[in-house]
Amino acid sequence: MFKQKHYKQIEIAIFVLSMLLFLVFIISWEKHTLNKAQQDLMKVAEVIQDDLWNYDKGGSRPYLELSAKSNNYRSIEIHDHNGELFISVVGPELHAIDRFLNGIGVISHIDLNNEIHRDGNSIGVIRAVYLHSPVYLYLNLFLVLILCLTALRFFLRSLRELSRRKQTQNELIEERDFADSLINTAQTIILVLDTKGAIIRINPYLEELCGHRLVDIKGKNWFDLFIPLRERDKTKKVFSRTVNNVKTSGVINSIITRKGSERLIEWHNKSIRDRAGFTLGVLAVGQDITDRVHAEKLIEHQASFDALTDLPNRRLLVDRIDSVLAYNHRHGLYGALLFIDLDNFKHINDSLGHPIGDGLLKEVAIRLKNSLRDEDFSARLGGDEFVVMYSDLSSEPEDAAEYARSGAEKLQKLLSQAYEIENHTLRLTPSIGITLIPEGSDDAHDLLKHADTAMYRAKESGRNTIRFYLPSMQINAEKHLKLQNELLLALDSHDFFLNYQPQMDASHNLIGAEVLLRWQHPTRGIIPPNEFIPLAEKTGKMEQLGSWVLEQALTKLKQWSNNTLPSNFNTLAINISPKQFQSNSFLEDVEHMLADSGVDPKLLTFELTENIMMDMSNNMRSKMDYLKTLGIRISIDDFGTGYSSLAYLQRLPLDELKIDKTFVSHLTSQQQDSTLVETIINMSQHLGLDVIAEGVENRTQFEYLMLLGCQKYQGQFFSTPLNETEFTSLLH
Repeated sequence: MFKQKHYKQIEIAIFVLSMLLFLVFIISWEKHTLNKAQQDLMKVAEVIQDDLWNYDKGGSRPYLELSAKSNNYRSIEIHDHNGELFISVVGPELHAIDRFLNGIGVISHIDLNNEIHRDGNSIGVIRAVYLHSPVYLYLNLFLVLILCLTALRFFLRSLRELSRRKQTQNELIEERDFADSLINTAQTIILVLDTKGAIIRINPYLEELCGHRLVDIKGKNWFDLFIPLRERDKTKKVFSRTVNNVKTSGVINSIITRKGSERLIEWHNKSIRDRAGFTLGVLAVGQDITDRVHAEKLIEHQASFDALTDLPNRRLLVDRIDSVLAYNHRHGLYGALLFIDLDNFKHINDSLGHPIGDGLLKEVAIRLKNSLRDEDFSARLGGDEFVVMYSDLSSEPEDAAEYARSGAEKLQKLLSQAYEIENHTLRLTPSIGITLIPEGSDDAHDLLKHADTAMYRAKESGRNTIRFYLPSMQINAEKHLKLQNELLLALDSHDFFLNYQPQMDASHNLIGAEVLLRWQHPTRGIIPPNEFIPLAEKTGKMEQLGSWVLEQALTKLKQWSNNTLPSNFNTLAINISPKQFQSNSFLEDVEHMLADSGVDPKLLTFELTENIMMDMSNNMRSKMDYLKTLGIRISIDDFGTGYSSLAYLQRLPLDELKIDKTFVSHLTSQQQDSTLVETIINMSQHLGLDVIAEGVENRTQFEYLMLLGCQKYQGQFFSTPLNETEFTSLLH
């Protein structure tokens, strides 16, 4: 088929060709009529030869003159008038001549005329006049030609319209096939509904997503079949807006699949209208964003929550503190931040492994979450540090502080209860620092620093304690930093010295001593070990400091041994820090010091913290075995405050258990501590271990311990720690 522009070109070509042919026809016809006129006049002359008078055929209009005397007519004249041939006849036989002339096809009209006379006779003139352009003939032919051209043009236009319609139909079919291909292969949801919400069409992607085939659900109501009841009214309102020609984009709602699961869809809706503007239905194009939304929520959750405990992290905590600050300021309320650090957690994590440590942290998080009100908040900052926030406690700071303390004590008791983690019974104690919201600052980071400072103050106070933040605490923190720097200098300046805590039997006989490290500060005087020992551990100087203590103690013990020790004196107890004991060179250092000092190893007792016992590795066990082969006794210091397990008591080469002073101090006032001490003593006797109680402050405690079966003691009741000179005097 021709294209549309070709039909127009054909019309123009036919019109031009028709005009050329018509022009050729006119020229040919003009020539033909001239010849025909001559021929007709010749025929007339031949018929009426006797009356022929004159015949002229040389002009542009030939004519014939004749006399009609013998033919019973006076004259005959043929002439032209406005393109028509006329004949004028004078005589009685008008009709015969009329018939004759019409018979030979020359004239179309007869008119009688009697005007021409010659020699007294009436003469007629027959003049055959054929115009070069017979208008009536040419007009008729032109009209016929126009009709033919019009018919041809109509035919061509009809043909062109049919071609156009066929082409349009083919294009529509191609567009439909292309649209079907797009719909069928599109990896997005395509849905067509009528104005009532009935399903007209869904694409294969939606069929696969929802589990329904189009043939099964066509004509059914989309909202009743797919939209959850909780979202149905809202979704229908959006649909109504779309039907009213309001384009709706970014609309999100859930759909229910055939299996009953829900998928989250983001829709872009547009009404379908005909040319008259009437709404036929709604086209909805959707994208399944379920996985994307879940991924975004997961990313957001991971950005705001701790991966291990699923508690909020520092970022979310700071946001929440800012909100509480703003709320409390508006309403004149006070809240509180509790900064919680788990005492001795690091030793559990390092010794029993990270899986045990992670399980312990998860259990702590569960206990915190279950113990709080809905309006309270808990978070993990990292490691073994947690934060609890009480949002609004009271309008009076004193009352808020009291409520915060009460809450901290409950958490302290809760977190101190035993944990069962993978067949291990573990005990922890929390150190808790408290600051009010607001207290001295409206900045969340500052408040966290305040609570952190208070927590470290709690640790310095013996751990398992609660302390509030005060303005003076910040000054103490700065002094703490200064003290840390001065500690590094003290190692080189020999500002440390040793004291000795006498150990007695039930008869008050001196049976040994515990070596105590002291720091003689040049300006502050004597600094107690609970201030500088954590600093030494933090700065990594504890191993160096421990080696110095061991070396000095062995040197002094050798001097005392040379001067004869009392008969009951059998041991000098030296504290070994975990870092020092875990050092690869520890055993080698001990051997060198023993060799250099010449001290009898049987006079030595190494006191190890209970936390070291949690490392049941072959390396730790072999170190203890080697110390035993040297003759050195091993004692567990502060027994009962950390990882208490019968397993290591049975498996490790121990000689002694030292009951922690916290149990001794409450021995007569708290039944729980009394029972625990009695249990430790009985257990030690069954295992063949010695028991020594530290922190015996008065006779009541001493006599009660004797009643329970304890045989060794140390504390203020017997003697305060003595310097070197004083202890030497006591020995002799």
